[in-house]
Amino acid sequence: MLILNKNFTFILLGLPSWVLVDGTWAALSQLAEVLPEGYSLSAYLMLCMTLGNLCAVLIGSFSLSKNTSLHDLKIIIHRILAIAMTGGVFLSIFWQYTTYPGFALPLYLLFFICGGCAALSNITHFTFVSRYEAANTTALAVGMASGSMSAGLLALLQGTVLESSGFS
Repeated sequence: MLILNKNFTFILLGLPSWVLVDGTWAALSQLAEVLPEGYSLSAYLMLCMTLGNLCAVLIGSFSLSKNTSLHDLKIIIHRILAIAMTGGVFLSIFWQYTTYPGFALPLYLLFFICGGCAALSNITHFTFVSRYEAANTTALAVGMASGSMSAGLLALLQGTVLESSGFS
């Protein structure tokens, strides 16, 4: 029972890792219809995510090592989750706002933050889980994959079922 609970905990830890990024990609066609960039929005979002990933790799490679204690890793993971949750709330509020030249600058900045948190969560979560049994690494990876899948399923649900019933 304890092993099942620990695996379930690691699955839950991996769930939110890429949900914001995948959810934004799933809603890209809806965003492109509203924002002035149209479908070139995907190129700008990819640039923001790549820059966020680069920053995360730099931060992760300089601040994490095998000598990082479990306590410090827990603090780092909590901070990443808090920043990502705050970014997600702001993303849901400010995604449609544009700046003077007609760019969705708030969306780009928040997507940069969310992409950086997603990449940094991969680095920190796998460093954290490496201190436990090997089966927990699989549980974490299942959680990360399930998070991506859940974002796609929610987008599919919103685009088909909820839109036809007036709840999109």
